[in-house]
This record gives sequence, C-alpha cells and structure tokens, in this order.
Amino acid sequence: MCVASLLPKAFVVALCVAWVAACPLVGQEIDSDGDGVPDSSDNCPTLPNPGQRDIDRDGKGHLCDDDDDGDGIPDTEDLDNDGDAIPDASDNCPLDPNTNQRDTDGDRAGDACDADDDNDGVADRSDNCPLGVNPGQEDADRDGIGDACDLDTSIDADLDGVNDDTDNCPDTENPGQLDTDGDTLGDACDGDDDNDGFPDASDNCPLIWNPGQRDIDNDGLGHHCDGDDDGDGVPDAMDLDNDGDGIPDAADNCSLNPNSDQKDTDGDRSGDACDPDDDNDGILDRDDNCPLAANPGQEDLNMDGMGDACDPLTDGDSDGIPDSQDNCPQAFNPGQEDRDGDSIGNSCDGDSDNDTLADDVDNCPLSANVDQKDSDSDGFGDPCDDDDDGDTIPDEVDNCPLASNSGQQDGDRDGVGNACDDDADNDQVKDNRDNCPSISNPGQEDDDGDGLGDACDAVQATFIRGDMNTDARVNLADPIFSVEYLFKGGERPACPDAMDANDDGRMDLADAIWLLGYLFLSDQPPFQPFPAAGSDPSPDNLPACQI
Repeated sequence: MCVASLLPKAFVVALCVAWVAACPLVGQEIDSDGDGVPDSSDNCPTLPNPGQRDIDRDGKGHLCDDDDDGDGIPDTEDLDNDGDAIPDASDNCPLDPNTNQRDTDGDRAGDACDADDDNDGVADRSDNCPLGVNPGQEDADRDGIGDACDLDTSIDADLDGVNDDTDNCPDTENPGQLDTDGDTLGDACDGDDDNDGFPDASDNCPLIWNPGQRDIDNDGLGHHCDGDDDGDGVPDAMDLDNDGDGIPDAADNCSLNPNSDQKDTDGDRSGDACDPDDDNDGILDRDDNCPLAANPGQEDLNMDGMGDACDPLTDGDSDGIPDSQDNCPQAFNPGQEDRDGDSIGNSCDGDSDNDTLADDVDNCPLSANVDQKDSDSDGFGDPCDDDDDGDTIPDEVDNCPLASNSGQQDGDRDGVGNACDDDADNDQVKDNRDNCPSISNPGQEDDDGDGLGDACDAVQATFIRGDMNTDARVNLADPIFSVEYLFKGGERPACPDAMDANDDGRMDLADAIWLLGYLFLSDQPPFQPFPAAGSDPSPDNLPACQI
C-alpha cells in the first residue's frame, strides 16, 4: 500500500515542495560559496576562493586552512607564515616568500601574491605585459609581448618583411616596395601609380604619366603605353611616320599628330598639336584662358573669358591705355610719363631717375646723382637742392653755392664770394700764400718782414670785439656765426679779432662760450675794444680785419 495515499493531499504537496527546494535537480553540481568551483572539488567549499590557493598543498585552501604553511604552528600563533624572514605584520605577501618585497604597482600587495602586478585591470595570467601598464593589451607586432614592455619596437603590420617606419605601404603587403611615380607611396596602396591625376582604375596608362589620357586609335590604351598608337597593325617601333604628316617620327615633335608646321609655342620640344599645355604655365590648354600665353594666375580683369596675358582689350589700371601698350599696366598713368626713358612709366618705376638707386633711398629720386652728394647734409642731394650750402641763399643767386656765406661778402667784387674765393683780393696770389689776402698786393711787399704785407700792415682797422658777423651789434647771432664757421664750413669771418671774444689770440669754441656767458649769464664782457669800435690794443697773429 502506498503510504502517501493515506496522508492528506495538502500535506503531500507541501512535503514535495520542501524536498524540491532542499535538493538540487538531478545532475546539477552544488557550489555552496558561489565561487564557480563545485563543492565536490572546492578546497574551501564554504569560503569563496576562485583561485583555489593552497600554500602548503594539504588540500585545504588558504582561506580556510588554519596552518597555511603546514609547519604545525597555527596561523594565529605563527609570526612568519611564509618563512621569508619578514614578519607577517610588515610582509606585503605574508603567505608567499618574497624577501625583496617587490610591489610593482605600489598597492601594498607584493608581486608574489598580487594577481595584477601592474594594476592595469588585466590579471597577470592573461596580461601580455604583467609588469607594464597596458590595459588595452596593444601588441602592434603581434609577437605576444605587449607594446608597453616589448624591447623590439619595430612594427611590421602587414607582415611583408619591411618595418612600418620604412614601409611605403605599411598596411598593404608589398615586399618589393615598388613606387612607380616616386611619391613615397608604394604602388600597392597608391590609387594613382603614375601621379598623373587619373586614378589607376580609370587611367588608360596606369603606370605611365599621361594627364591628357590621349588614345590615338581609341583602343583603350593610352598612346604612352600603346605599342601601335595609330592602330594600323604596324608596331610603332617599325612605323617611321605614325601620323602621316610627312615628317619622320624621329624628327617629329608630335609623332602621333599631323603637324607639318611643327609649331612649339613653349619650346619644350612637344609640338602644340600634342602638347596639353602649350604655354607651359602649369594650366592645361583645355582649362587655360590664354593657352598660348603663360598666365599661371589666370588673371582676367574684364572677365571676358580671355586672360589678361593675351587679351588686347585688357586695361588693368583703367587709365585708358591697353595693357599691351601701357608702360605701367598695373598703375594708373594716362599720360604715360617716363622721365628716364627706360620704358617703365614713372608711376611704377622704382628708380625714376635711372641712376641705379631705388627712389625710396635716393636723396634725389627725380634727378640722377649716383654719388648722392649732399653738400649741406640736409637730406636733399645737390642736383635737386636749390640751396646746396644751406645758407638760405638760393644757388641761382648765391655767389658761393657750395659754401655757406649768408652775408654774400665779396671783397674783390669778382662775383665769387669770399667763402669760396681762393683769391679774395683778386691780386692773382692765392689766399693761402698771400701775405695780405684782403688787400690787393701782387708784389707781396713786406718791408718789416713780419709776414704781413705792407698793403695791410699800414691799415689799422677798427672793430667791436664779439661782433663776430661784423653787423655792428653783439647779440646771439654772433656765437651762432662762430659755430657755423668753426664746425659747419660757414662763412669766413671778415675780422678775426672780432671773433676772438676772450682775446687769447685764437678763434675757437671758447669765444662763442665766452660771449654766450656774457649775453645770458651776465658773465665778463668781451675784452677791448668793446662795446664801442676801436683798434686792437693787444697784438696777436690773427689775420688783419677786412672791414
């Protein structure tokens, strides 16, 4: 009799449910600690230890073994469980001997017991660089050693025997490294092997440069790589006049295009009939707005479709003169002025006087003066300076145009001012040899032999000391006159003694300073004769006054 049949139905159902919950399904392994290791083979079935570590190999995992090193001393009493002479309290791997205490990632777990020595998130057992951080596990050369620790850094991604750093196609196998057009991109990965602008897939000569894609006989082979260009059945090597223009191919500048005139606009030995760029300006004729005149910029100011280089109607500067006739096509100059006659208009001529000096550095840009002479140093060259000596007297009326003499003194009234007259008394004896330069004495008589000629020895001129410019006044103009004479080649004084304000027998800067002190600082006045005119009471060797 079935016992179950004698029990209440509800009780039987409850009993069955409890049995199903307590017992696993038939064939299912039990894993009490859920560490992925079935209890039947788990060395620590009640404590999760997926690594199943067993230090002393006694069949008990170290997490549940109270004597991990199997030395008979319980772990709680054993001060150095791994016997590496490092006390457990300071040992970064107390259960693994590691006297060097190496800890690559500095996480306080020694490498001997750290499942991820470099702490990059990849367990050492599967890390291609266990001691080098490389979370991405990069291995460019696919040698099983990660890039982070691979001492052989040469990479050959396409495995063609050529390292990537020298491979002209690093991602495409090409051990021969063929590069037809020499553009450093190997043919194996170059979409235009001959670099003619046409992709190989549509190029009728993929390995020979032919930007025009010329195909004389329309057989799909460009003439540069077609062995029978005219398709007459006679190989080009044997056909002496392929285009039949009466000019042998050996001498024909367009051997495949009839051109008996042999016209070659750019002189590149390729006749216009077959030259894709007749003017050699880098623009193919089919796109060139001036196919027979070089104009790489394709300028077309009047936008009529004809480039300026060949358009007879172009007037780039809008001055009413066509560029073909304009001496300054880019600079407005309707009058076509050309001062130096060099066919370059003044408006665009960088050297207007044609003296080889650019206008921006020429002190006379409109008057030729190669030596840049500027007598008065005023920045204006003599050829274009109307007052070369800077004495305020225009050159055209100046009796000494190249020597400053604002007073225009001319002792001998010969039209040549004293400042530039080497014979001031016109006695035919040069002043530098004349013993009386201010008074004519052609015989140079000097009875007393004092070096001063008799003609001026007898003359005792009167003057005012300090009246340096002999205008009968002593004022600021006098020291200015002295400085001009001493340092700027100014007018020669008519009375040297008047210049000698301090009466030291010399004409120098000290005289101008002395006079300025008197005029503005109430210092000592000039010596006698002063302030009234008189003769010199103190003899000296200064030349006689020419007053």
